[in-house]
Amino acid sequence: MSNTKGCEFYSLSKLKDSVYLCIVMPSSVLIMKWAPHPFNRFMKLKEISVDVSSINMIQVIETNSKDDVKVFIGYENGLKMIDLQSATSEDISYSLDGKRIPNVVSPVTSNKLIRKDSNHQKYPLSFTWRQSLLFAAKLSHNLIVAGSHQVVDVWSAETGKIVHIFETKKNRIRSLKLLSCKGDRLFMLADEDRDGMKSVSVICIYVE
Repeated sequence: MSNTKGCEFYSLSKLKDSVYLCIVMPSSVLIMKWAPHPFNRFMKLKEISVDVSSINMIQVIETNSKDDVKVFIGYENGLKMIDLQSATSEDISYSLDGKRIPNVVSPVTSNKLIRKDSNHQKYPLSFTWRQSLLFAAKLSHNLIVAGSHQVVDVWSAETGKIVHIFETKKNRIRSLKLLSCKGDRLFMLADEDRDGMKSVSVICIYVE
């Protein structure tokens, strides 16, 4: 492919029905998508001008549909999240120890949360949980997310009951870190080690 000349490195994102190729160029990131028969080749979607000096990860995800595509570009201390449809971007910062805490819901002990409402009032919440609490956040208008390195539980803020459990697969060593939780979407960074092969991916949990 002639338009990939000067490639520094690339990342391949295989989703359910789509394959994306992200190529780091000297001063930009090229996003391409596989076009099946009769084309049978990768076609350019967008070229994004970004700082490429310290990129260590690129991941493409489709949230609600094939038209709702987001690109995560990883740096040492955070991510740049780019919406391909709207051409908008957002910088997401996180700490290297995985303990970045949102300002809406914060853990204060292994089983206690501090919840803040829109008027900045604080309400302590206690619950029994099976693992040490590393991060927490508000999801949608009535859910609370609590997570550790291996497990993420989604709780109803009204009833205090678990409504969804996300757990890492037992045949993989996966370390989860909170990236961003806004509106009805939760984004996590997953460091995986399977059979000696290491990889990094972005996981999205959203409320329908």
